[in-house]
Amino acid sequence: MQGFAHRLLRSSTIMVFAVTAVHSSIARAGDAATTDLFLGLTPDAAKGYKILLSEPMATTIMKVGDIDRLWTVWEPEEKAKAESADAVERRKMTFERYGWAKRPGDAEPKIPLDYTEDGRGNLVTNCFSCHGGKVAGVTIPGAGNTHVDLTTLSTDLARLRAADAGRDPATVKDSVAPFKTPLNYHRGVTNAVIFAPVFAGLRDPKLGLQFSQHPEMLLHHDMNPPPWWNFKKKTRIYTDAFAPKTPRQLMPFAMSPLFSDEKFHSFEPNFVHIYQYIEELQPPKYPYPIDSTLAERGHALFNKNCSECHGTYGPDGNFPNKVVPLDVVETDGRRFNAIYKERREAANKGWLQYYGEHPVDVESKGYLAQPLDGVWASAPYFHNASAPTLWDVIIPTTFLRSR
Repeated sequence: MQGFAHRLLRSSTIMVFAVTAVHSSIARAGDAATTDLFLGLTPDAAKGYKILLSEPMATTIMKVGDIDRLWTVWEPEEKAKAESADAVERRKMTFERYGWAKRPGDAEPKIPLDYTEDGRGNLVTNCFSCHGGKVAGVTIPGAGNTHVDLTTLSTDLARLRAADAGRDPATVKDSVAPFKTPLNYHRGVTNAVIFAPVFAGLRDPKLGLQFSQHPEMLLHHDMNPPPWWNFKKKTRIYTDAFAPKTPRQLMPFAMSPLFSDEKFHSFEPNFVHIYQYIEELQPPKYPYPIDSTLAERGHALFNKNCSECHGTYGPDGNFPNKVVPLDVVETDGRRFNAIYKERREAANKGWLQYYGEHPVDVESKGYLAQPLDGVWASAPYFHNASAPTLWDVIIPTTFLRSR
């Protein structure tokens, strides 16, 4: 059972944005004045949720009208199915293809939860693209999106643009991100860990040039988008707990090279409220019948064999925030090695880390044994989505994940 406890590690991707749960002050290097992490604001969870859905803080991905046109560049068999469907069914097929979730309250799919309208007929990505998933067919904001497929979406959009320009869409190859890095290799996972240092690097001429022209310098890998509701228990974030919990740690994905520094900095107050929204999220309640006798047996076994790393639960529960060395957890080390020491050292000198007052760890120590609240709703497991069910966590098996 000790192996079970270690194997239950589940990671936070770079898309788990985080901030501290208490108001505190920091001092900038060389500045006697202190800067309030929360900018004098009262963090408001409801406002944070509204900001995510209504305030665009990224660059345009597509037009609203593209949602109902994308099917025209699908593979012949899929295109034929869409063509024979009515408008509502066709849109459902579109949402399914790209892993989009309906917005809560929408009876039929309209604007995906994953995107925010900019008021000019365009859609921009928001955090729910990776952290707004479906559990048992029901949209749950904050759940990891285990259906997201950014590569297929980006490729289809490129094909649509080619068709609009009179070119053959079938000749368009699989798309990559604008900075020449893969978006994802498999459905339901993302290469998001790499996006943050690339975006941050684009604001530094040297790093931006390196990453843009030489993406092979980066250790690309698929990551499993984790749920947000476990963030509140953590003292540090991401799979290896290498980063502090501050409002600015949420912001790398707003670092579009198309934004001026002034525009980017104007977003900071928004992330104070987004932090509070993430901080207050609760795991979804298990909706199925529970065998209380088995549950009591499991509770005792868990506390005996697993709680040392994953904590205890209930009114008196405690989460230890334990980082387990890689040679103990015995899982994929690609995430562990993905963010290079030089990149971390450079980050600690900059604005995101408050000029060294809230630094990232220069070297990771292992993987954080994750909280297990809502574990029933957070499959697949591990940071690389390598275990489809809890059974596969306990009794490791080999399986192939379809595209």
